[in-house]
Amino acid sequence: MTYKKYKVKAGKKFFEELCLSLEGSNSFVIETTLSGKYLIKVIKEAKDKGFLCQSCLPFFRNRRREYF
Repeated sequence: MTYKKYKVKAGKKFFEELCLSLEGSNSFVIETTLSGKYLIKVIKEAKDKGFLCQSCLPFFRNRRREYF
């Protein structure tokens, strides 16, 4: 496999594990720059399911209301 195929495979695995965690109410951590909008939807879904969602970045805390 080439490097590119590994990246695609890892990305697919990440989203599979993320869905399983949300469905099974398993705790998980995501480190992200929030450069895309998909994870914002995931965070909102997690909050709706009762997960505690926090940001550790002071910069993001000031902007949190825009997303959550």
